[in-house]
Amino acid sequence: MNNVIVIAEDEADIRNNLARLLRMEGFSVHAAPNGREGYALVQMHTPDLVVSDVTMPEMTGHELVRAIRANAALAQTPVVLLTARADRQDVRDGMNLGADDYLTKPFQREELLTCIRAQLEKSALRQMAAQRQLEQAHHLSHFDTVTNLPNRTHFLVLLNDSLAHIRLHAGGPQLVLASVAVDNLSHVAEVLGTSSLDTCVHALGRRLMDVTRAQLAPHASRFCVGRLGFA
Repeated sequence: MNNVIVIAEDEADIRNNLARLLRMEGFSVHAAPNGREGYALVQMHTPDLVVSDVTMPEMTGHELVRAIRANAALAQTPVVLLTARADRQDVRDGMNLGADDYLTKPFQREELLTCIRAQLEKSALRQMAAQRQLEQAHHLSHFDTVTNLPNRTHFLVLLNDSLAHIRLHAGGPQLVLASVAVDNLSHVAEVLGTSSLDTCVHALGRRLMDVTRAQLAPHASRFCVGRLGFA
């Protein structure tokens, strides 16, 4: 799918040239003559990037950046500002509001494309990092950090699912529940340290999983090994 770009530029010639150039490069482009209409397009299309002039009627580029950053659903959208001013304060104000980069008019075609591609790449990396964090958080909330087995909460959910499955298939599958307790683990920690205790518990969890899989997988429609916690 092509990257979506919204352009907000009040000068028609510049706006049309930008749109034509970016479409030729394979981008899907939506263009607006001011910041207010540009923001409406951003809300409508949730673009991958916004290119906005700074000085526009109805809503300036700075105001557009502020509106995008204030919208939780759009806040991570990269914004590149276009300015005809060489005023460093103008650029600084835009960056302080959350703009990701800026180009001073007039700019070259390659300058624009390099800037856009760099911002899209950074955005993609941020999204990948955020997705990894979500996956890690999900894993940590469902699995024990030492054994990598389902934790108590997740195990009980899986157990309830199995019980519900059995109720729906009366006279069908049976449920077997086994509990393994290991004594004196605190002594292991006292003598060898918590790192050795974690190694021991991890090995035990892995061994239980291997044995369970070998014994039950050929016969059981579902099985689960979890760590409920040790007293």
